[in-house]
Amino acid sequence: MIVLLALRGLFTPVWVTASTSRLRDLVPPDALGRFWSQRLALMTITLVVVGLAGSVFVRWWQSFAATGDEICAYSFLLIGGRAVFGLLGPSLVAASREPLMPPARETERSALSVIPEPLRDRNFRRLSGSW
Repeated sequence: MIVLLALRGLFTPVWVTASTSRLRDLVPPDALGRFWSQRLALMTITLVVVGLAGSVFVRWWQSFAATGDEICAYSFLLIGGRAVFGLLGPSLVAASREPLMPPARETERSALSVIPEPLRDRNFRRLSGSW
């Protein structure tokens, strides 16, 4: 369990960065404040409901568990919660609609001719520490 939690901790920054930038691209600028506040409210409500349900489950488990087996309730909660929410999150992301990107401009330039273009910009060179 500790290894799984450690792996989750390692990959959380990657997921959060990717999902935040994706949501920023999907939500119109005039709706960002409302979207993030509703998202936070929904997450808080979900956390309260799941936390209370988990505490009821642990109390129920203790009523019939053998002495020393009470800790198993927490294992079931962690594994079950990870399974449910671990499948629910990607499913909701997969069901979301993304706006179509505009078609790319036709150009006669090759990909190799575009690569050195940033190096010609003086400000970019100063920023990157080159030259």
